[in-house]
Parts: sequence; C-alpha cells; structure tokens
Amino acid sequence: MHSSVYLMMGVAGAGRRQVLADLVESGLPADTPVALYFAEDELPCPAASEALSTQEAVKIFSWSMHNGSILAAPPPNETEVIFFVLSGIESPIDALEAFPDWLKAHDLRLTRVLTVIDAEKTQAHPIVQAWYDACLHFSDVALFTHRGGDCPVGWVEAYIESYRKACYPCLFIQLKKKQVDNPALVLDPTVRRLSQAFDSAEDFEGDFDDVIEGDVEEVIQVDGAPVDMSVVDPYFVRLPNGNRAKPVQRIVL
Repeated sequence: MHSSVYLMMGVAGAGRRQVLADLVESGLPADTPVALYFAEDELPCPAASEALSTQEAVKIFSWSMHNGSILAAPPPNETEVIFFVLSGIESPIDALEAFPDWLKAHDLRLTRVLTVIDAEKTQAHPIVQAWYDACLHFSDVALFTHRGGDCPVGWVEAYIESYRKACYPCLFIQLKKKQVDNPALVLDPTVRRLSQAFDSAEDFEGDFDDVIEGDVEEVIQVDGAPVDMSVVDPYFVRLPNGNRAKPVQRIVL
C-alpha cells in the first residue's frame, strides 16, 4: 500500500483534532481517501469531529494496545493518507515501539511524526515538559498551541531555542488559533526527526548541515554496558529488571 502515514502526538486538550481537521481540509486535495486512527481513550471534540464528519472520504477508526502490540483495523484499500493519533494521557513510548510492526503488517512506511505542543501546560507542569521531551526525540514537526493565557511572553521562543541548541532537526511552528498557515510544509515527506527508529538508511540521504551542527551520540551506557544506537532507540532500551532505561510517565494533572 502506497499511503502517506502521519503519526500525531500531543497531550489531551492540546488541540490535536483541530490541527488534524485543518490539515485534512486545507492540506489535502478534496475527496482524498483518509483514514484517521484515534486511541480508544480519546475524549470527544465536537468542533473537530463536525469538521471531519462533513468529508465523505474520511474514515475514522479506534485503536488500542494489547500485550505490547497495536490492535487496529487495517486501513481501507483505497486509503491515500493515514493519520494515527496516539493517546494524550499515556506514555507514547509503548505505542511508538509497537508502531513499526503495525506498519509492516500492512505494508506501510511512516511519512512523518507530528507533535502538537500545548505551550501553557508544558511551561506549567514538569511532567508534561518531560513527556514532550520524549515526543520531540521522535518528531519531524512540532506545532505549538495555547501560546497565550498563562504562558509567559517569550517562553515558547526560549523553549524552541533550547532544542535548536541541542541540534534537534525537527521543524518548530507556532500556530495562531490552532490553524496551520502552510499545511504543505507540515505534510512534506522529508525526514527531520532525531530518532531513526522508523527509518532505513535511504531515508537519511538528505543534507541536514543547515540544522544539525553536531554529531548525535551513537552509543549509550545501560548498567555499564554500551548499547549501539544503530540497533535500538534510547527510549526503547530496557534494564535487566524489564523497566525502561528512559521512562516516560503517564500524565496525571
């Protein structure tokens, strides 16, 4: 199947469905067959659901995790674009680790990972900031919502700069009213993520000298033993006791 596959992350209430509705409506040709997958714990979003339901070519499915695997219906054969939205509450790592197997089972390849960042919650809650830190490791594009209100002036810019200094190659886009000004830029298939968990060597033939100024560490230490990062992503590494070496907590606010 030659579908474009976009994986989307973000905390509950960040505006993922509104962004998704905008990408589908403004970023894709009319009547493009689209399959949307939402985690079974997703709360309804009436405004976004209404916008999506008006498009006959959009099919909506739910998915769940069971014994470390993703359970979801296969996309319809005519599907051209897939958006797979992770839980806004649970740690994204289990689903991220299982996602390549789901892709392989349906002869699919990941196009891009999109993360919708709730600026207000991120600056206010360390657990959310740590959660998003993990998401950005896997992301090609980060889209910021809720930049006003209690979010201090200049905080988003400083937050973005901290990741740029750390040589993160993903795009950082600040949205106005959750609307994407340039959907084509977001949906472009160019790989810009730090993690190589979903990719083969040919995905990295592009020149990223303009965004990466240093080398990414290739080896980490787990209990004193080196782990080759060309084999396993650091967020997927498990300790001898079965726990993750870099745990990401479920969000409880």
